[in-house]
Amino acid sequence: MQENGVNGKRRSLWLYLRLRLTAALLRFPIHIVRALGLRSHLGLLPKSISIKPSYTTFIPSSQEPSRRIKLNIYYPPDSVLKDDQKLPVHISFHGSGFVVPCLGQDAEQCAWIANTVGCVVIDADYAKAPERPFPAAYDDAKDAALWAISEARTTGKWNPEKVTIGGYSAGANLALAVAVTLPQNSIKTVIAWYPPTDWVSRREKNEEVVPLPKHQPGVELGPKLRRFFDQCYALPELDITDFRISPENADPSRFPPVLCLVGDRDPLFADSLSLVEKLRKAGRDAETFIVENAGHGWDKFSKSPPYSELLVEAMHKIAKRLQDVRDA
Repeated sequence: MQENGVNGKRRSLWLYLRLRLTAALLRFPIHIVRALGLRSHLGLLPKSISIKPSYTTFIPSSQEPSRRIKLNIYYPPDSVLKDDQKLPVHISFHGSGFVVPCLGQDAEQCAWIANTVGCVVIDADYAKAPERPFPAAYDDAKDAALWAISEARTTGKWNPEKVTIGGYSAGANLALAVAVTLPQNSIKTVIAWYPPTDWVSRREKNEEVVPLPKHQPGVELGPKLRRFFDQCYALPELDITDFRISPENADPSRFPPVLCLVGDRDPLFADSLSLVEKLRKAGRDAETFIVENAGHGWDKFSKSPPYSELLVEAMHKIAKRLQDVRDA
């Protein structure tokens, strides 16, 4: 027996059910944390400042109109707003392995950017595999970006000429892919936290073990987990050289300025280096912010020195790039 994917590809029903069960086990703790209202505090903002979104809205999926995509919207405080100011927009996509529902885990960073840069931040959800494999997440991310640009043009409150995009892990992959898909110059810069950029090299290196030293920030993405995420998102017949899943394969001229932030003990470390090197050779604006002895998702574990200080440094580097767009 076989099961049809959203994009028409096929995989065995047995494999699909096994992936669904494993995904459910991975998702269960996330649902518990959400139900209890627990949230990690990174110390970027005082606890007296709310990191709840200003409001939440839902937009239809272009591929499945009956399904809605959730967007959490963060506004800067009134103290930084001007009556005639059109706010720049930053769109953010959470990490997930393309599987785990983690919308909201970047709330503090989204609120910090809104407060520090003086921009609107859209923390956008997207479809998860294995129920909705590639290109469902990419399609949702593109829908979110197009909605933001359209909303800016329609309402006149946001600036459609000053839209930036970013994400974490799987979300960074989506941010890069969307940035090179939209009309040239639609996106002014990309902030990519530890992105997978080349699915071909990822698959070739899935068996590599990258040990993370004890008491260092981040998680150790082992081979089994990486293979699981791969099987969930990329169906067997998929052309994994497609730049929508391997954005490094896109024409370098399509990329806006890119900042990659990554730990050197992250299995995806080489992806950031490879992408930035390729873009620099093509004369594009690209740089890396590298954290030594840090694993995947290091920013979410950086609550004490020296990594808390490195996180603040990273956030200010991001703010500088977004402020440059704002002030251009």
